[in-house]
Amino acid sequence: RVCRAPRRVVSSMSDDGAAQNPAADSAEAVRAEIDAAQQAFEEDVKKQGLYVTHAVKFRYAVALSKSEEKDDWMLARCYFSDLWQVGHQVRRSRLEIAKLHFKLGDYRKCRQMCQQLLALPSSREDGEDDDDIAEVERLHEKVVAHVRSEGKKGLAAVGVIVIVLGALVLWSRRSDSNGERR
Repeated sequence: RVCRAPRRVVSSMSDDGAAQNPAADSAEAVRAEIDAAQQAFEEDVKKQGLYVTHAVKFRYAVALSKSEEKDDWMLARCYFSDLWQVGHQVRRSRLEIAKLHFKLGDYRKCRQMCQQLLALPSSREDGEDDDDIAEVERLHEKVVAHVRSEGKKGLAAVGVIVIVLGALVLWSRRSDSNGERR
C-alpha cells in the first residue's frame, strides 16, 4: 500500500540563514529531522522500489508525526498503519497512531486505540513495554479529560440556547396576549 509520495519541505530560514524566531529553532530541528528521514526514504525507494524497509518507513513516520502540519500527520498515520498491519513495532505503531488521532481531533478513535493498547498483554518480560504503557495511560487520561471538558462546554452552549429560545417563546406569547387585549 502506498500512502502518497513523500512531501517536499520548505525552509523557514531567513535570507541570512538564521531562524526567524526562537520557536523556529525547534521547528527547524523538526524540519531537519524530516528532511533526513525523507532522504533516507527516497534512497530506499531507489534501491527497493515502492517497498521501503520497515525501519526507514518507521523513522520517516516518527519524523512526520513531529511536524506541525496536518498533511504530515495524516501521512505519518498512514505509514504507521502500514507498519502495524505488517507487524513491525506493533505496540509503538499503534501508540503513534493514537497520538496522531488526538492531534487530528479524532478523540473517539484515540480513546478506542488507547483502550485496545491497554488491553494488550505485555509482549516483553524485561519491562520495555512499561514506558509505552505509561504513555498510553497518560494519553488516555488526556483524551478523556479533553472530551469531558468539551462535553461540558457543549452542554453549557446547549443550555444557553434553550434559555434564549425559552425567553423568546415567553416574550412572543406575552406580545401576542398584549396585542389581543387592545
